[in-house]
Amino acid sequence: MQVKEIAYLAVAISVFSLLFSATLFFRTSGVDEKAISRVEQASQQARQEIIEANQELRQEIALNRARIRLMALRAQITAEESYDEAADEVQSIRQNLKKTYANSKETSYETYVSVDSDLNTLENNLRDEIAGSIDSLETAIGNLKEHIEPDPMVECAKSGGTWRQFSNSCADSCHAARNPDIMCAQVITMGCDCGEDMCWNGYTCEPI
Repeated sequence: MQVKEIAYLAVAISVFSLLFSATLFFRTSGVDEKAISRVEQASQQARQEIIEANQELRQEIALNRARIRLMALRAQITAEESYDEAADEVQSIRQNLKKTYANSKETSYETYVSVDSDLNTLENNLRDEIAGSIDSLETAIGNLKEHIEPDPMVECAKSGGTWRQFSNSCADSCHAARNPDIMCAQVITMGCDCGEDMCWNGYTCEPI
C-alpha cells in the first residue's frame, strides 16, 4: 500500500471515531431520529472503508513478505540442494497468502489466484527436483513485483487515460492542474494524459 493509502486509512479511522462519537452525542441530546440515522449510515460506511483499507494493507504486506522469502531461496535452488526444504518453504508461503486473501474482494482474489498459480508450479517443480526450478522461481518473483508495484502505463489505461509524451515535467499531474502558476521544467516527459477535467495523481486519473 502506498503512503497516500496509509494516510487515507488514518483519516478514515479518525472520521469513523468522530461519527461514532457524534452518534452517541445525538442519542443523549434528544436529536431527531433522522439525523441519528444519517450519522449512523455515514459511520457504517466509514467502518466498511476502514475494513477494506486494512485488508488491502495486509494483502500488500503478505505479497512483499512472499517476495522476500522467495528471493532468499535463490541460492538454495541454484545450488540444486535441499529441494524438499525449498518446496516446503513455498508451500508455507502459499498457505500464508491463502489465509490473507480469504474472503477478499473479487479483484483482490484474482491477484491471489495469479500468484498462487506461479507458486504451485514452482512447488511442483521443486518436489520433482526439476533443474529448471530457478526459472519458475524468477517468474514467481517477477509477477509478485508487478502486483506490488503496478505499472503506471497499465494503471493509466485502466483509468481511461493515454500514456504519451509531454513537453514539460508537469505532464498532466493534478498538482500542476490545480496550481496553474507552478513552474514546470521544459523537458520531454512521459506521462498519463487523463483528458478534459481529469488529471493524473501518480496512481490513477481523478477529477480536477
